[in-house]
Amino acid sequence: LIRCRNNYETLQALQGNSPVAIPAPYDLGHFGDLRYFAESKLPGVEPTGERKWAWKTDMITAQAFRYLLQLHTATAQKVILDGILFESLVGASLAHLMRYCKGTDKAIVSNIEVLLKERLMGKTMVLVRTHGDFKRTNLLVQESGEVVGLIDWDLSRGKGFPLMDLLWYLSYEVYLNQGIPFYQAIV
Repeated sequence: LIRCRNNYETLQALQGNSPVAIPAPYDLGHFGDLRYFAESKLPGVEPTGERKWAWKTDMITAQAFRYLLQLHTATAQKVILDGILFESLVGASLAHLMRYCKGTDKAIVSNIEVLLKERLMGKTMVLVRTHGDFKRTNLLVQESGEVVGLIDWDLSRGKGFPLMDLLWYLSYEVYLNQGIPFYQAIV
């Protein structure tokens, strides 16, 4: 329910204010105890990583990054990173990632958190609205390879590090190309 509400609220906040093509929420309702919303349909299909899209991957990635840059530029804001903001932006995400890690990956993630805290606390940062699940399967692409929109905004955040969306996209590509577990691609 939280993810559904976040998706709906994010689309409402971005509607008409984003240079990125996004679906518009047009209905919110209840079905028993469940809450749902319907999105307007954007044209295109999701490139799933199947071989038929392989020749278009670089073109799709370049367009996706242009969309991402537009979104981040339009929503950029300067803040001073304090302990509460650090925990919400970094600590909670790394704790979630830690649940998937095994062996030496746990030590790496712990070291990353310590390093980030040392380097970032008290500094002025530029934060942006992040997609939160930015990967090729959340892009809508025409058969020609043209990216026409972004979907699946339920993990979006109003304030986040711009590099997180980039990390997520590149990690997914490593996961697809190397066949390793997704959490290892992120690490």
